[in-house]
Amino acid sequence: MSFDNINNLISNDYESINYILRSEQRLEILNELLDGDKTSNEINEKLKVQNTNLLRTLKELEKKEFIIKKSKKYTLTSIGYLIILNVNHFLENMYSEFVFEDFWENHSLENIPYRFIRNLNIWKNASLIQSTGLVYNKPMNTLLRQSATAKRFRVVLPIFSVFHIETFIDAIYDNDGLMDLITSKLVYDAICESEVSDRFKQAVDDGYIRLWIDYSNEINLFLTATNKFYSLSLFYLDEAYDDSNLLISTDNKHFKKINNIFDCYTRNFKYIENLDEI
Repeated sequence: MSFDNINNLISNDYESINYILRSEQRLEILNELLDGDKTSNEINEKLKVQNTNLLRTLKELEKKEFIIKKSKKYTLTSIGYLIILNVNHFLENMYSEFVFEDFWENHSLENIPYRFIRNLNIWKNASLIQSTGLVYNKPMNTLLRQSATAKRFRVVLPIFSVFHIETFIDAIYDNDGLMDLITSKLVYDAICESEVSDRFKQAVDDGYIRLWIDYSNEINLFLTATNKFYSLSLFYLDEAYDDSNLLISTDNKHFKKINNIFDCYTRNFKYIENLDEI
């Protein structure tokens, strides 16, 4: 995947973002005001620049209507507030792309929701678990170990794996949990023909699994979101599934975003109220 046009994925107002990023002082001022209203002296306690330079930059930001001065204090306008949020979002996305550059560049992101691409920053604090010569199954083992103690699952499943299905079912029964599962018709058929078929169907009947089916068979990411972690594995550019790399994060401030990404799938695929429908 190319990130040459990543700015288009973050905000339509690229000129404003570019304007802020061309000056470290502008960026620092807006971030200071993001924490609350401040006088020029209070701002300069952090920036420590010449007062004339600071006042000039403040005037520029006022002219752009990013900030206004009320009495002696500067405050962000609604435009300024949105711009600095977009700038910070942009920088976090770029950081996530840079840190995991090989991961993103070597995998396909086709047919993946726009909301996912726009929110790469959710992986900023993730760990990349990779296979080694001695432990090839390290990514899968990590996911299964983390899943065992989770209670609430939302899973986009593009592959059939007895190990994953059994672990998820064990966890939701052991922890009195619930799993929202989105998978393809091909994977569902493979589950039904496997040794876990009866357990899976019983979990659906018992209300432990809610199921959505993709009849187009175009799901191409393995996304797991739980009450404790979220994880991602992808397909190579040649469409082969990569089980040797896993991004996993416990950064709970992004749980809402990861669930919003999952909702993009539930809106597009068929919810199965009864297995006889399939």
